[in-house]
This record gives sequence, structure tokens and C-alpha cells, in this order.
Amino acid sequence: MAGWYAVKEYLRPFDDEQGICTAKLKISPVCKNLIRTLPLLTTDPANPNDTANTPHEYTHAPDALRYFAATVQPDGDAWRPDRYDGDVGAFLAYEG
Repeated sequence: MAGWYAVKEYLRPFDDEQGICTAKLKISPVCKNLIRTLPLLTTDPANPNDTANTPHEYTHAPDALRYFAATVQPDGDAWRPDRYDGDVGAFLAYEG
């Protein structure tokens, strides 16, 4: 459930420094399956703070988003683009 709270936080609208309404996370139009399935999720009848796991085919892309949101902190060090580029570069350069 913490992952769903994190997704809500990432998608929560706010006004940026220019007064433009935005969110911490933007979903690319290329993510067609996520855009299609995210609105189709329903509440788990046994736990209103969680989503139902049926129909199962609708849960894969939203679950991937939930796992991302639960593990990456947008205000943390890992969120900095320069750190990401450095980590990816180090990974690609690794010849272990």
C-alpha cells in the first residue's frame, strides 16, 4: 500500500515556480499500456487502501509504476539527473 501512496504523491498536481500546474512524475505517451490500464484498476474489496488484483492483465504496468514509486525518492540524491547519468555511465563502462 505504501507504493500506491507514493504513486499518488508522484502524480499529485502542484504549481511549479512559474505557476504552471505539473506533477513530480509525467507519464510519456509512449507508455500506452500504463495509460490504458491505470484508470481500469479497482479497489480491493477486502482492503480499500489497495487495488484489486483482478483482472490480472490490468495490473502489470500499474504494479511496475508502484514498485518504482515505492523505491525511488524524488527529493533524494538518486533523483538528480547528473547522478543518474553518472551511474548509468559507470554501469555501461563496467567490464567485470
